[in-house]
Amino acid sequence: MAGFTMIRHSFQIREHDAAREPVVFALKEMTFTAGGLRIGSPYGDVVLAAMAGELDRGDILALFPEENRVVRWFFSDSLSHTLLLTEACDQRCLMCSQPPRPHRYPFWKLYAQALNLLPEGSQVGLSGGEPLLLKKELVPWLLEMHRCRPDLTFHLLSNAQHLKLGDRDWIEPLREVLLWGIPLYAGDAERHDQIVFKKGAFETLLSGLNLLARCGSRVELRSIVMQPTWTGLSALADFVTRHLRFIDYWALMQLEPMGYAGEAWEGLFVDTSEHFAPVATALAMAQAVDVATLLYNFPRCTVPEPWRDRVCASVSDWKRRYLPQCGLCREQSVCGGFFESYWDRSHQGFQRIQPL
Repeated sequence: MAGFTMIRHSFQIREHDAAREPVVFALKEMTFTAGGLRIGSPYGDVVLAAMAGELDRGDILALFPEENRVVRWFFSDSLSHTLLLTEACDQRCLMCSQPPRPHRYPFWKLYAQALNLLPEGSQVGLSGGEPLLLKKELVPWLLEMHRCRPDLTFHLLSNAQHLKLGDRDWIEPLREVLLWGIPLYAGDAERHDQIVFKKGAFETLLSGLNLLARCGSRVELRSIVMQPTWTGLSALADFVTRHLRFIDYWALMQLEPMGYAGEAWEGLFVDTSEHFAPVATALAMAQAVDVATLLYNFPRCTVPEPWRDRVCASVSDWKRRYLPQCGLCREQSVCGGFFESYWDRSHQGFQRIQPL
């Protein structure tokens, strides 16, 4: 489809010297040839089936010789470094942009190699699926990475269904460098459990949040703005402001039109460019008791001016795009823009998009 370009992360190997152990390296040398893209690796030159502009010097790559592929883990010019640890999950959230699959990626030694190539002070996202399904391996890896690279910080996205009292032993040592991204979709168990398709999830989530609070952890609470949560936003704001004031901030998020959200877009999406009042009410309720709030995945022009300072450029830079009219906007440099996948949903998306 014209105007839609999905960024590739995995590249087929056309030629390499010999099959060896997987390795991670920063791309330093590359030459475009008739046979493909020739890059230098710790095992010698490798020829990839890649086109001009798909890789850059400085990208951090994982080479899997026996699988004949190279995977780009980190972009050289990106501020967003994220590792997808697993696609497995114990919830089936109705708007999930990456539906669960039984795939896990426990490449702990390779991840350590990759993180040791990152610039000082980098933040690393740990995503899934549900990363804590790999808790047995993830926890010692995290503690070791913190010992080796104390300058790094981590952002762990988790549904908080797998936190136990005994986890204080590792949560507390990491509380200064680990930000937890925890989703909450309603202020009552019935509605939240229906959205995540897991009975008892709400109570387990609250138990996990209470543990993080007692450990002094940093918490980013995440709530999706969509039709199933729309009428309950005020009740959710009331619950957050009464019971969860310990969080660092509350992020209200627009949908990413992928996965389940893409398939059920018409029944999920709320055009907040035309109907912002419930969001404004939730923001005002949080503001009244000094609960910090942010708006994720909201293009700036779709948010009324009084709340525009809450808009965060949250769309990862490697999957961000701007519409043609964005070129005339004076605030494009501070706007998160749109998801790449928004292109084929634009006729059912935000109706009030205009340059600021």
